Amino acid sequence: EDHQFSGIQDIVIDKNDNIIVLCSGSSVVPIFDRNTKFIRSFKASRGECLHYEHSQGLAVDKENRIYVGSNKTKEIIVFDLEGNEVNALLTKEHEKGIHQNVESIAIDAQGNVFASSCFGPHIDVYDREGKYKLDLLDLLDRDFSYGTDICIDHHNRIILTQRSTNQVIVL
Repeated sequence: EDHQFSGIQDIVIDKNDNIIVLCSGSSVVPIFDRNTKFIRSFKASRGECLHYEHSQGLAVDKENRIYVGSNKTKEIIVFDLEGNEVNALLTKEHEKGIHQNVESIAIDAQGNVFASSCFGPHIDVYDREGKYKLDLLDLLDRDFSYGTDICIDHHNRIILTQRSTNQVIVL
């Protein structure tokens, strides 16, 4: 099987040390073992709409569900390791009719989903069922611009990287 990919966007490691890659230029999600041996891939599609067109942001939760931001459908799509869609969260509408384009996704120990925005200073937090909770940046006393990546470490600390200012911020 051909394992060439287009537009590698992000990478995560699941709890079994499998390597999961997000390719924004195709609908294929390749999965490799810890020694980079190809295990399988899956296509993410809902009818004719390929989720991975214009996709950004990749995360995996402690139950090995894969979260991908689809900037075409303005959703965060949740898949199992076999590639079956198990849920979809519609991103927050910050301006009338404009839903967030996802830049980066992270999952905390409680299963909350954090999604930073491509085009505005927002880090939206959703519960594990997909209900919007808050914009994390509204709670912080500092300015942010676009280009904020987010990760959550094994101590459940939130780490933000701000590309426009070259800063790393630990909350």
